[in-house]
Amino acid sequence: MPPSDSVSKLLIANRGEIAIRVARAASDLGIGAVSVYSKDDARSLHVHAADEAVELDGLGVPPYLDIDGLIEAAQSTGCDAVHPGYGFLAESAEFARRCRDAGLTFVGPTPHLLDLFGDKVRARQAAREAGVPVIEGSDEAVTLQEALDFFESLGEDAAIMLKAVSGGGGRGSRAVTNIDELEAAWQRCESEARMAFGSSALYVEQLIPRARHIEVQIIGDCTARSDTCGSTREAIIEAAVRIARDVSYSSLGTFEFLLDASAGSNGSFYFLETNARLQVEHTVTEQVTGVDLVQSQLRAAQGVSIADLGLDDPSWLRPRGFAIQTRVNMETLTADGSVRPASGTLKAYEAPSGPGVRTDGFGYVGYQTSTAFDSLLAKVISHSPTPRFEDAVTRSLRALSEFRIEGVATNIPFLTNVLEHEDLVQGRVHTRWVDEQMAALASTNGVQRVRYLQTVTPTADSGFAGARVDSRDPLALFKHDEQVKQQQSVQVVEEDAPDLTGPEGSIGLPAPIQGTIVAILVEEGQEVRKGQDLVAMEAMKMEHVISADRDGIVKSLACSIGDVIREGFPLVFILEAEVSVAELSGDDLIDPDFIRPDLQENYDRHAYTLDENRPVAMAKRRGRGYRMPRENIEQLVDPGSFQEYWPLIVARQHQRNTDEQLRENTPADGLLAGTATINGDLLEEERDARAIVVHYDYTVLAGTQGGRNHYKQDRMFEMARRFQFPIVFYTEGGGGRPGDDRTGPGVAFDTYTFTQFSKLSGLVPLVGVTNGRCFAGNTALLACCDVIIATEGSTVAMGGPAMIEGGGLGIYTPEEVGPMSFQVPNGVVDILCKDEEEATDIAKKYLSYFQGPIKEWTAPDQRRLRHIVPENRLRLYDMREIIDTIADEGSVLEIREKFGIGIITAFIRVEGHPIGVIANNPHHLAGAIDSDGSDKGARFLQLCDAFDIPVLSLMDCPGMMVGPDVEATALVRHCARMFNTGANLSVPLFGVVVRKAYGLGVQAMCGASALVGFFTVAWPTAEFAGMNLEGSVKLGYRKELIAIEDAEERIETYENMVARAYENAKAVNAAAGGGLDDVIDPAETRTWIANSLKRLPPTPERRGKKRPYIDTCTDRQNAETAEAGGSQAKPSPLPLTIAALEGQSLESMMRAIYERQQAMCPSVCSYVLGTGIYGLPQVLEPETDPPESVAELVTGWTGSIWIGEFSDYELAWTEPKRIVLVSVEGVPPPHQGFYETVGNGLEFVRIRGEWELTIISRLFDCEDPSVPLPDGIGTLASRHRGEDGYFLYDVEEAVDYDHESQDETEQRYSILEIRNPQDWPPAIDVAELTDLLTATARERWSVDFACVSVTRRSVESGDAGTGLNADSPMPDGILSIFEELRYDPEQALLRLIGERSIVLAWVETRGGGQVNGGEFVRDSSGEWAERTWVSMYGCDALGQ
Repeated sequence: MPPSDSVSKLLIANRGEIAIRVARAASDLGIGAVSVYSKDDARSLHVHAADEAVELDGLGVPPYLDIDGLIEAAQSTGCDAVHPGYGFLAESAEFARRCRDAGLTFVGPTPHLLDLFGDKVRARQAAREAGVPVIEGSDEAVTLQEALDFFESLGEDAAIMLKAVSGGGGRGSRAVTNIDELEAAWQRCESEARMAFGSSALYVEQLIPRARHIEVQIIGDCTARSDTCGSTREAIIEAAVRIARDVSYSSLGTFEFLLDASAGSNGSFYFLETNARLQVEHTVTEQVTGVDLVQSQLRAAQGVSIADLGLDDPSWLRPRGFAIQTRVNMETLTADGSVRPASGTLKAYEAPSGPGVRTDGFGYVGYQTSTAFDSLLAKVISHSPTPRFEDAVTRSLRALSEFRIEGVATNIPFLTNVLEHEDLVQGRVHTRWVDEQMAALASTNGVQRVRYLQTVTPTADSGFAGARVDSRDPLALFKHDEQVKQQQSVQVVEEDAPDLTGPEGSIGLPAPIQGTIVAILVEEGQEVRKGQDLVAMEAMKMEHVISADRDGIVKSLACSIGDVIREGFPLVFILEAEVSVAELSGDDLIDPDFIRPDLQENYDRHAYTLDENRPVAMAKRRGRGYRMPRENIEQLVDPGSFQEYWPLIVARQHQRNTDEQLRENTPADGLLAGTATINGDLLEEERDARAIVVHYDYTVLAGTQGGRNHYKQDRMFEMARRFQFPIVFYTEGGGGRPGDDRTGPGVAFDTYTFTQFSKLSGLVPLVGVTNGRCFAGNTALLACCDVIIATEGSTVAMGGPAMIEGGGLGIYTPEEVGPMSFQVPNGVVDILCKDEEEATDIAKKYLSYFQGPIKEWTAPDQRRLRHIVPENRLRLYDMREIIDTIADEGSVLEIREKFGIGIITAFIRVEGHPIGVIANNPHHLAGAIDSDGSDKGARFLQLCDAFDIPVLSLMDCPGMMVGPDVEATALVRHCARMFNTGANLSVPLFGVVVRKAYGLGVQAMCGASALVGFFTVAWPTAEFAGMNLEGSVKLGYRKELIAIEDAEERIETYENMVARAYENAKAVNAAAGGGLDDVIDPAETRTWIANSLKRLPPTPERRGKKRPYIDTCTDRQNAETAEAGGSQAKPSPLPLTIAALEGQSLESMMRAIYERQQAMCPSVCSYVLGTGIYGLPQVLEPETDPPESVAELVTGWTGSIWIGEFSDYELAWTEPKRIVLVSVEGVPPPHQGFYETVGNGLEFVRIRGEWELTIISRLFDCEDPSVPLPDGIGTLASRHRGEDGYFLYDVEEAVDYDHESQDETEQRYSILEIRNPQDWPPAIDVAELTDLLTATARERWSVDFACVSVTRRSVESGDAGTGLNADSPMPDGILSIFEELRYDPEQALLRLIGERSIVLAWVETRGGGQVNGGEFVRDSSGEWAERTWVSMYGCDALGQ
């Protein structure tokens, strides 16, 4: 395509070989070219390679950086485009902008892209956003102190790279392998960066010691080439293209990567930087592809598409062979790696040629070189089309041997040594290889072949044939050859030697190199010591500090800042003398208390993050009764131990806010993180106290997750992985944050934070703490923790109100979504605490068990253990009292107390050593194991095993829970978790049988066998059997019993057999058969444990995981799905008739009705039947006093609630704020129906120190008819579930009041209520259905009476109202605990929405309906009336 008129004349804003390269490409395209030059660069060859040349004002580099001067030169010569080459202003967004504003086409990327990739920190962020890995380091400019902190955080044998934020080409960059050298390197990098790029800002990266530097050339968004191969090569190219496409890259550019070459790296690579310009190495790509990149760049600037350039065909761009570029520089290298710039006049300059060789240079005979510019003289590019890399190496060696340069020393010997090294040919080089091999590579001892005619200065004929050497020396010939080459490669300029004589007998300190003076660090008359820094010189863009070679007095300065001093000429004249400062230390030369401006700026910047400077945020937080994150951290960690990481980051919202606004409003981007020690005062080894603390800050953007706080977390989680830090994580916050800056489109889940955190599970302890609101992403991280500690005011959910509303699922307050009323009993929250202070104390205590033994402890009197378990084998006792007595005083921490209550799990200490405890709870199912208990126990065993904590199992188990109801919970699978987990423990298991040891249940408690544990002992109260003894006698002796014809004799025989079985089952008798290590005095239990701990082998240091991860929760399957045979679609609504229901079980009938209703009207709530109470609690006498006189409570309320005689009752559940009594018999007034007022329970709740009474009528709410009722009404209430369940009124031995005979008869009855049938199925008569269900219920339960109530009530409207209106004030009392009262006066529907989300859908006076709660409210007439409600509350609603 012919050139466009848009680019007809081109100013080349560069010099040397690249300016010549661009001028040639422009000429080939018919574009006029204009070169520029500084006054001291007029004889450079590039000046003559263009059609015109313009002299710039000034000397050296500055004119090439003068934007105004360059634009003026372009405009004065009629140019319409500017090509910046590389270096100088090639990556200056300001230059590109100024060109655009002046109407000039900038041949390169857009200013936006130059801004992006010119900031190396933002470039790293862009790569991360594109899903490309980056090296661990900072994502912003850092201070020296932050660089030191970063270096120290990497641990031993680490190294870092200092890099200029605005840099490139290695300037302003240094590798630092010793932290003691960091400060000096920092100062040099700052100075170099300031001079080269106008900014001294630096950032840091971890140094990958063995890496390969890979570059991918990009043009537009289609062409990508690199020198890698195979899948890794393709992955790197794909990564480069992905970044380019993500930012809409245009023009030429080079995307650089580091490929980890260390053993076991598996091809890991990392984005390094992007050079948004023509690359120095572009010639390599040109040779292997045949594409002229400079011409392509120029034509792209003319508007030619990539397709029109022919660059959209991958097959055409396939690399052909190998190309090697060697840069011939005017410098030499020494064995220690020092670079010595060279200068002089070129006496000879003959570039190599021939097949496959190309030279881009600017030298010629007679050219006077200058150290004011870069040392590059020429680039020799050798290409071999064969697939053998060594062919390209051989060709490169041949080319260098043909390159004749005389008058200036070059690095050709060094390049030759590199090419000849076997490591290069074998592909074993890496970025540190040159440093490692420098002594060999810099050597000039070898013989190097030259392929050009060498000229020798004529001398008088000596008469000798050839050189005179010692013929007896076999190496004389080679020594002579070396001397000749050294003479050829080093041009000695014949001039007068510099005079180093100074005033008053002083001697000048000569310049070791030629360079520009950038800093003078002393003044005339100053005393200096040997080694003291005197002058800083810049040569080839690198700074060199010149130090004094002797003690003395500075008599004169021979230079000024900006002077160019030649090698060997004096810098400073020093009179050698004894000086007074000779013995002063470095500290004596400075005031250690002086705060420099840069340090004060650092202090001021950190001040934004401190609580005392955030009064508004603190006031708001305190107004909610909460604490600031730093207060929690101060309480959590040992004093002075918190070392914060990345405190200066702010939210990535720069497009919407100023930097100052971000510092004020988004300090630390809402996430505090750092390392600390916790419990250091308790532990035997202080190093065991180390931990990482991460704390979301809800005062910053509601604790949401932004791009930078994700990045900070990635840093902390990677540290935790590498150095095995435990993590304490405060997660309060609202999840993902909308509104952060982002360039271009992208997906929303390309973050590694969640992956990194999940990988820590099982590797290090993860302690989650939450308070207030925790939603979405914050909840996901919390849920991955080993333990969740929450405050009473917490609400935890995977989605918050906005997400719920956005999904069309309703409108809720945050506190309604995930309150503790169900997140505690369902097992989500492990430990519930009053507030943040208690939660932090619990977090410290929990973590301590994973940190090791503590130094100080006390033990309870162990003799108490002899009397805790009653001698009467039928009488209950408290297993927790046993745990408290065995453990060190104050050391018990129970986990998941309210979930899976049949198994108690806790951490304790014995003689300071941490131990995990699993124990059967005889108060639940008599200690039998159900699905929830099995899941809870198995997960706890995993946790202990993962972190090498021994386990104590306290056993009192009658077996696995049995029956169809519990089997419907998938018990078969769940109970097996205890077997598999216990049998595969690697930690010691200590087994103690306290009472019952029956069947498979007790096996599940001890790894499936009594022989698994380190010891298994029993108390005298223990008894052993394969199943319950009555059942075993019936099964084992069935034939014998059948053979006894006399019934009385059979019964007597049976009872005698059972008695003998119990006698044989006693521990002291059962132990005679072996399998039990001993029957011990209970008071010796602790001694057995303590001695066993001392006899264990040392726990080996763990460097990896024992388990892939720790289960986050239970794995309980949905019982309805299990019963239905898996997840199935709901059946289509078929006609349903009474005939179709007849003959089915009650459960089947209710399910059919429910499914029909759901199919017709999904919003309808239906409730399906359940069955009776298992494991009724023991009967207590009225004078029993737990925790205060129950008799007094009951008697005090008999008058007002029509309660009759209390001859006895059953205590179902007690806790400090609640007492529940079941089977309490009441006498209803004659006018009321049987089931309308008879309660089957009383609940006394302590409110503000006073006991209040609620009558319990509705007992149970569940999802499946086969699930058994747990014992305890309080437990039942805590398991309130949703719309797919049922309500069951179930009363044992209740009073049936006959209105006519006035007789009372004791009957069992159950009331099933099917609520809210808005649309009954066609052909179903409600009366017939009621009769059918009642009859089936009687048969199902085998009772004389069953009442089934079918009602037409809907949650959308109420049948009766309270008479409230909008002006009614909130009364005192129970209702006042909720935040908000909402009701619809027209529908008379009262809804309470607050922390416990009570909905009162059917509100009537006591005389008009069932009683299960009472409250006084003011009605529309202004009178107070007593009201009741039916739909009750979550677990602790009225008890809070």
